[in-house]
Amino acid sequence: MSETPDVQTSQSSTFKEINVTGQVSNLSYDGMKLIILHDSPDLQKALQGDQFKMSKAIINREIECTLNLSPINLKAWSILFQQELERYEKLFGVILSPEEINEKFRNQG
Repeated sequence: MSETPDVQTSQSSTFKEINVTGQVSNLSYDGMKLIILHDSPDLQKALQGDQFKMSKAIINREIECTLNLSPINLKAWSILFQQELERYEKLFGVILSPEEINEKFRNQG
């Protein structure tokens, strides 16, 4: 019978909580690189003048971190996320996909 070590968890001195607003991924034979992005709008220029102009808005995009996932970790995260999505939707209702949201806005216009 093998013994398991004690696991002691602590927070890294470089820990930070990230609000993810976007992601970019690259897939290769050794897994996936996931780049986590955070976008925040700067609406100052869009608000100038008589009319709001979204085309004049500036989106400040920060690359928050990069996650390098091995194929095994990629699979484990995929399963975890699917399970969590199913739990969330059971509790709070179905989440529309980005395509469904875009379609709704197209149909309203």
